[in-house]
Amino acid sequence: MKKLSLLMLLAIVLAGCGNNNKVNALTLEEAQEIAVAEVEGKKVLKAKQDYDDGITYYDFTVVTDNEKYEIEVDANDGTILKKERDKDYVSNTNEGTVTPVDNGNTTTNNNNTTNNGTSNQTTTNIISNEEAQNIALNKTGGGYLVKCELDHDDNMMVYEIEVKNGNYEYEIDINASNGDILKYEQDYDD
Repeated sequence: MKKLSLLMLLAIVLAGCGNNNKVNALTLEEAQEIAVAEVEGKKVLKAKQDYDDGITYYDFTVVTDNEKYEIEVDANDGTILKKERDKDYVSNTNEGTVTPVDNGNTTTNNNNTTNNGTSNQTTTNIISNEEAQNIALNKTGGGYLVKCELDHDDNMMVYEIEVKNGNYEYEIDINASNGDILKYEQDYDD
């Protein structure tokens, strides 16, 4: 009986020493409200709980009308631990059309570009977010979408998509102009 009592006492002490067993003061939903309010966000693309350097926090990817942020919120007191703007993010608000990035020699005005005094149409049709997602899900044989964002990469518009299907995670880059798969990576997630 003494051994059993000693073992139970030891188990209680060890459980109290571990920081991972600590109950968070904030729920994911409460932390998400803080993150969205911090940047006046419109949509949350990613939300997950994480633990690093003895701190439990929630990690969010939040999109405003024209910007994307990575925000970390302390799970215990709601403090913003990180707020980082993605400088390469391209908004989906004009989905279906895209105007090329200004390289310094071009000025854009009302979907027309003036290059040294000459004018030409520069708006290019791109596939929709849903079309890109369908291409990715067909390639992976189904699953669920983890991330889908339109980004400017190597002078082209690219949908960066992550899909989870069973024990596999997929990263797929799709050319936003024609729907071609530019990158396809499959990783086993155990």
